[in-house]
Amino acid sequence: MGIMVVKENNLKVGFSLGRCIRDIVNGTVDEGDVVVIVSGTRFTTQEQLVPIISEYMWRDNYLLGLDEAECQGVASVLFREGKIHQPRNFGTYRTMMPEECVWADLLPTGGHEDPMVQEAWQAYRGLLGLTGNKPDDKEYIESNWKI
Repeated sequence: MGIMVVKENNLKVGFSLGRCIRDIVNGTVDEGDVVVIVSGTRFTTQEQLVPIISEYMWRDNYLLGLDEAECQGVASVLFREGKIHQPRNFGTYRTMMPEECVWADLLPTGGHEDPMVQEAWQAYRGLLGLTGNKPDDKEYIESNWKI
């Protein structure tokens, strides 16, 4: 997995697998900006994911009217990259989000004095490093990537 350039304020957390795939396929959200999608689904293999996406193809406000091969492709990449988090696979359930709440932006900003904010920021940076989502633009790093 290569290192991607992180542009300011574009990293996303999604809250609906079907709606997130819709937004990626429609070009509203870039696939590379997705850090994780917290999904209400429960599957463990690529083979189990395929019929879920096929079923979403018939749901209004999900994937209805979109190209199934493209939707399956996006889902496959998200799954392969470990970007689909399914709390049900760990014996818990996610909090239901309002239907219109599909994405949340992660806003990496610095300059905070609070030690708790600094600790959270370092944890955030560590997670990005583990997922390969660390910026490689030197000017961006120097201006925004430290706290």
